[in-house]
Amino acid sequence: MDFVASLLGQPRTVSAHLQTTWPYVDILDGDKVIEQGVRKTTDDYASLHGATDQGVKYTYVLRGGEAFEQGDGLVWDIIGEKGQIRVTGANIMFNIGADNYTIRVKDYEAGEIETVPMHENLLLPLLAQNVGMVYERFADGGFVLTFEDAVRRHEFLDAMFESNEAGGAVQTLRS
Repeated sequence: MDFVASLLGQPRTVSAHLQTTWPYVDILDGDKVIEQGVRKTTDDYASLHGATDQGVKYTYVLRGGEAFEQGDGLVWDIIGEKGQIRVTGANIMFNIGADNYTIRVKDYEAGEIETVPMHENLLLPLLAQNVGMVYERFADGGFVLTFEDAVRRHEFLDAMFESNEAGGAVQTLRS
């Protein structure tokens, strides 16, 4: 939700449905199976709906399991009146950094789809990219997340779990 909040506003309401679709998993070390059929203790499907403090409606679906096609780990659509933005990538860990994400913009009036370039990667290992970018932004006086942002995200998670327990009833966040 950090991406949604940074682009479209902080979540103000949430209606959530959570479930476990695959109750057993294998524990892996790389490609090697260490233990088979371990019972999971967390949900692997989340369907969230709500509005941000900017009045933007959102729908967020996160699910476990195998992707429909290889490379479809993340599909994020931002749909507006004049066009649409689609971000795709092999996994949902967009914040960790990856070299396989694509951002495409569709202009409804022109009927054209343009692929826009991602930011330049830093000269760091892939898993260090996000930390390196945060340090660069901080050094340049740019936007970085704060403790208050972390509190807001935890309030969102609390509201999400409360909504799920109440059968999807809409919860309004406090801050």
